[in-house]
Amino acid sequence: MDLAPTAAAGAAVQGALHLRAAILAARTCDADLADAHLAEAAASTAPGQERANCYGTKFSSANVDIHRVAVPVELADGTTAVTRAAEIRLPNGTAPSRAGHYWIDLSRAWLLHGDRRHALDALHTARRIAPQLTRYHPQVHETVRALAANDARSAHSLANFAAWCGVRS
Repeated sequence: MDLAPTAAAGAAVQGALHLRAAILAARTCDADLADAHLAEAAASTAPGQERANCYGTKFSSANVDIHRVAVPVELADGTTAVTRAAEIRLPNGTAPSRAGHYWIDLSRAWLLHGDRRHALDALHTARRIAPQLTRYHPQVHETVRALAANDARSAHSLANFAAWCGVRS
């Protein structure tokens, strides 16, 4: 069995590492570095990479799109995140954990952008795609707490969602 890396495998690993580096750069508030890593990751994409699943990365252009939304969320820039999301359509077959996390990040983006209804709608979409991930994800709990804290009358659907995932406000 030949375990030598191929050019495609190397590109997938390199792209996946650039995506992780983009998130880390965003968490240190370095938007320029985060965007540079996103560009490098995008340059590493090739058709069929996700199906090949080199070294378990499932790296693809869909992953780059997911991170194009996640990076501005980490930078607390909801407007950029929702603007980027408007151009993204995740392909059928995107792993539920990845699609679910995309919708969790988009919910956070809508909250940062000031649109509570879209924030809750995005959480419902995440729940439909990846219910266990959504129920127990700490960022979901944080988002639900923020929605509930800012809503003195607590919308019935939000109260139900908070109860479903065990968040007490």
